[in-house]
Amino acid sequence: MMERNIFYRVCILLILFFVILSQISSAFEFDIDYKEVAERIKEKLKLVYCFFIAISSAVGVLIIALSGMEWLSSLTPENITRAKNRIIYALIALILISISCQLINILVESAGFAPVDCTCF
Repeated sequence: MMERNIFYRVCILLILFFVILSQISSAFEFDIDYKEVAERIKEKLKLVYCFFIAISSAVGVLIIALSGMEWLSSLTPENITRAKNRIIYALIALILISISCQLINILVESAGFAPVDCTCF
């Protein structure tokens, strides 16, 4: 299980690396303005961000629904406690997902850069 999570994370990082690299290499091949390349990279990263927001939100809601069904159908106190804890953790994750853009902007502004537009939908 742990190896699979590490594998998925490495794959995601490689995909992001190659997307950014393709945008940078296009600037050198066709003499494109660096600001335009930066805008392209920003748009690609925004798409990746929105994709992960959508997927993680859907997974969080699914976990809450399945844990609720497990809670209702459990007969032992241990299973009920596990289901309650899963619901609490999923709610915390959904809250973090919903404020992730504000957290990103706090970090970006503290580094001295302009705030990021994180509107997805």
